[in-house]
Amino acid sequence: MIQIHKKGFTLLELLVVIVIIALLLAILLPVFGRVREQGRRALCISNLRQHGIAWYLYLGDHDECFPLYSDPASDGQCNNMTFGGKIDFTRQNPAQNRPINHYLDIYDDSSSNVGIFHCPNDKEPPGPLFPYRLGTAFDDYGNSYSANWRILIYTGERRPLSTITSPYNELYLEMCCFSNYPGHGGNGWTEGKTPVMVLFMDGHVAGPFLHYEDFETGGGDKVLELP
Repeated sequence: MIQIHKKGFTLLELLVVIVIIALLLAILLPVFGRVREQGRRALCISNLRQHGIAWYLYLGDHDECFPLYSDPASDGQCNNMTFGGKIDFTRQNPAQNRPINHYLDIYDDSSSNVGIFHCPNDKEPPGPLFPYRLGTAFDDYGNSYSANWRILIYTGERRPLSTITSPYNELYLEMCCFSNYPGHGGNGWTEGKTPVMVLFMDGHVAGPFLHYEDFETGGGDKVLELP
């Protein structure tokens, strides 16, 4: 009778396989991380571009004027965080009162499209520099994005679009809100200086910029010259 002997792995062979797997993981994990970040960045860019379209639809329906700046805001008014999104932690700014929501088919806080205002990298509070923050920017303010308050504030009235003379491709309209989470969401108001994606007045989105000063220098600084 012929006996068949099955040969198993030796300890050395097993160790070699483990080492190879470890090397492959070390090579592939950073690649997977970059791919995930590229996906999150693409979604953030899509969000911002849709915001840009909504802003211009709003302007077309409101005599080419931006919403009146008010903090706290009420119906038809906004501050730099309450121009769109869902209700915030103060319970004073529900979705139906946020000026550009209507143009994104957001009519109340349960609307499925409200996620357009949630940056995929807005995942945790910004840390000890903001002890009053309970959660993410989206949790606290109903919005992961911050509008350019220098544009919105205008002598107690609504700012006419005609008052903006800076080049539209240099003047920013929105940016990702502050966060300590590694990735593109965050504007440098925290010590981590995490990168930020930016929507400009002409509708293009650029970034990530490591710090908000990187895109304000020579561009956003011109906002300070607005009347």
